[in-house]
Amino acid sequence: MVKSKFLSMQQYLQQLTGLVQETEKAGEHVAPFFEKLDAAIKADSLSEMPAAEFKEIAAEFDDVVELYQTTSQQMAALKAPARLLGSHASLTKVFTQYTAATEMMAAALDVKDQTVDMSAFNQSEADQDALISKFYGQVQRLMSTGV
Repeated sequence: MVKSKFLSMQQYLQQLTGLVQETEKAGEHVAPFFEKLDAAIKADSLSEMPAAEFKEIAAEFDDVVELYQTTSQQMAALKAPARLLGSHASLTKVFTQYTAATEMMAAALDVKDQTVDMSAFNQSEADQDALISKFYGQVQRLMSTGV
C-alpha cells in the first residue's frame, strides 16, 4: 500500500492550529514592547528612552521575526489535503508576506543611533495590520472547511 504524501484533514488542521497558536503567543509576547516603542515615538521621546530598553525592544523584534520565519517554513512544509492545496498555498503566501512586513519593522530600528526609520516603520505597521487580518480570515475559512 502506498503511503499518502498528504496529511489527513484532522492532522492538517491540528498542525495548522499549533502554528497559529505559536504565532498568537509570539504576537502577545512582543506587543508590550511594540506599545512601549510606539508610545515613545508618539510622545517624541525616543531619544530619552534608556539605550538598554531600546536594545531590548529591538532584540524582541528580531526574535519574533526569527520565530515567524521558522513558522513560515513549517507552514510551507505542511502537506495539506489535496482539496486544500490552493487555500494552503494562499495562506502560506500571506504569512510569508506578514513575516516580511514584521522584518521590515525590526529593520527600521537603528540600535546604534537609537532611531527609527518612520517611513519603513509606518509602512510595516500598515502592512502587518492588513496581512494579519487576511491571514486569520483564511485560517477561519480553512478551519470551517475541515468541520
